[in-house]
Amino acid sequence: MQKPIRIERRLPFGFKGDWGRLYKRYTVPSGIKLVADETEVIEFERNFYKDIGQPVQFREAADETGSVELPSTGLLVDTAYITARTTDSYWNAKLKRWDCVVNQDDIIEFLGRRWIVVSVNNRVARRTPAMLLVFYCDLKSIL
Repeated sequence: MQKPIRIERRLPFGFKGDWGRLYKRYTVPSGIKLVADETEVIEFERNFYKDIGQPVQFREAADETGSVELPSTGLLVDTAYITARTTDSYWNAKLKRWDCVVNQDDIIEFLGRRWIVVSVNNRVARRTPAMLLVFYCDLKSIL
């Protein structure tokens, strides 16, 4: 079983960010029952996602845009996209670097809605005095 992510490095944005919940996808081997605990589990598109148990700080980096998509024949769905940034990270001992706690295909509960992470990029790096990465998460709204 994978060890839970522990957020170790945060830098305040200098402005008020919003706290969100982060859900990671997981699989359960056949024949094993889940043990209920205090973290929340959600289901989306036949996948299970579990709350990591710690809040993550986000700040909206771009205005929300909307579109109408056709995910399956005869079904039109209004979809919204935003970009959010975060500095929340963890030490990746295998790669010997700081990585964003958010990954592609995670689910984020932020701004009163749930979003699927389309991509994560680090566009800004600062030295304060150590290296600090600001991660930009492209998000797509989900029902």
